[in-house]
Amino acid sequence: MAFNSLSLELNEQIATFLETDRQVCNFRLICHATNSAVDTYRCGVWRDRYAQRYDMPEKKGGLEIAMHYKIRSRLLRKSAKFLMGQELREISCMELVRDLIVESYANLPVGCKAKHPSNNLSVIQEFVQRSNMLRKIFHCLEEKSNMNPLLQTLQLVLTHLQLNSPSVRGNPALGFAYSQFAVYSHPDDFPMFSVNSIWQISTNLLLHIANFFKHHLTEKGENTLYELFNQLKAHEKPKAWDSRLVQGGGAKTLGKHWKGTYAYLHDLFEMDLIRRCEPGKEYFFTDSIDHHDGFQTLELDFEPEANRARWPKVFESHLNAMPTKVLCMRLDTLYKTKPPQAERIPRVGRRTMAAYTRGNLREQPPQEPPSPPGTPGVNHVDIELPLPRKKKPCSPTSPTFPKRGVHYHQFSGSGNDAEPFHCSGILHPLPPQEGIPGWHRISMMKYFDPLAQPDSMPPQSGTTWAPFQSPPSEGDAPYVPYKPAGADYNLSDMYQVDDDAQINAGCWAYEGVVLPGGMIMLGRWWSPMDDTGLKRCMGPFIFWNVDKDE
Repeated sequence: MAFNSLSLELNEQIATFLETDRQVCNFRLICHATNSAVDTYRCGVWRDRYAQRYDMPEKKGGLEIAMHYKIRSRLLRKSAKFLMGQELREISCMELVRDLIVESYANLPVGCKAKHPSNNLSVIQEFVQRSNMLRKIFHCLEEKSNMNPLLQTLQLVLTHLQLNSPSVRGNPALGFAYSQFAVYSHPDDFPMFSVNSIWQISTNLLLHIANFFKHHLTEKGENTLYELFNQLKAHEKPKAWDSRLVQGGGAKTLGKHWKGTYAYLHDLFEMDLIRRCEPGKEYFFTDSIDHHDGFQTLELDFEPEANRARWPKVFESHLNAMPTKVLCMRLDTLYKTKPPQAERIPRVGRRTMAAYTRGNLREQPPQEPPSPPGTPGVNHVDIELPLPRKKKPCSPTSPTFPKRGVHYHQFSGSGNDAEPFHCSGILHPLPPQEGIPGWHRISMMKYFDPLAQPDSMPPQSGTTWAPFQSPPSEGDAPYVPYKPAGADYNLSDMYQVDDDAQINAGCWAYEGVVLPGGMIMLGRWWSPMDDTGLKRCMGPFIFWNVDKDE
């Protein structure tokens, strides 16, 4: 064979010009020389093909890269039919998609935004288009179901494809009546987070919110935002993340410019009715979607001045926005990536000492350092060496839990929702969900001037909404500086809210989850004026980042 006379490097170079994996496999079967060129210990051929199709991860050898490439090619080619995510092939494909998400932009420095799209995200989009992973989301009303939580987490992370990908958004939002029931249910029936201390996100609830807005944004019909959503420019629509997803390094900030909307029921009697009826069988409810003069705008400010301001106690009493001590301690353990010194395996020459395994190192008691012979008191049992000092745990009131810039960020903001508004809030990270990092919880108080609050706002009392009195025109009243309701500004500091501020009818509370990558947030809003605990004035909201790509 002619290839036997060629060098290993030349045969390897020839293999890199082949277009498909099948051609590479056929090339390696020609003779021993081609086989050695393709399956060399460096695996240069498979490494090049991996770099062309995926984002190259850090600290992976050639053999590992070749193995991952072959497994991924086989799974992506055969795919799976997704039902409940419990079959073996479903689980293998879901783990593959999760790895592609975590390793996206792997060759990009942490904190930097990419100038070019990720290869992994392109592969995920192709896989989703050929499979039914997002085509039919099986929403369930009970948290305890046979649905694989990893499948729900992947569907939630890929919300941008449901809203903006032409091949995915064309599928109808199935189970809308159940999603409508879930988003208006009492928070005690559908909590956003687990009641225990692990801060597990309710992916079931957030999927209902995403499905709810998918119906209103992507489907034609009355009382939907289909036409308004289609008029947005490309950078004004929901999009994928553009940086690495990492867990650690403290709380992250978000982009500045956002668009979004919220929904509510026009009549408070309907809120009571929808919570009692079985979804989609007795009554049908019409949502009131905010779209006055286009989508709601929001500008977030994470400047140091906003982060140094005091967080008002009146806001905390309604939002419970600050991260707990247990969460801060868990986040601190996630941030520590260096292994302890005691777990290092000693080596002798080129071989590792077999007697010293990581388990043995943990089990061995600490030994005293050797002392020179003749040292007085060393062999006496009545003399004890001093024990090392133990660090005292911080109390819950300690400034270490939580710490600004590490465990949370405070921000201020402003926007337009038929009338100008301001907001103040807290953003703090959450633990990884099903192995995917980058989740955040956002809580904020949005406040209007009560005289300038728009007529389209949802009701806060009574049975139906009653618009507030419009403010006087400029010709009838002298100019008065704008002061948001419920949070009187200290004129000496635009970021500081007075401690004696009170909640009133111009305030609206928001709590949600920022999806990995910081491009979409989903959650609930409610009126803090409702002190009955019924939460009748509430509904879902969605925001997406619209910062232009540099």
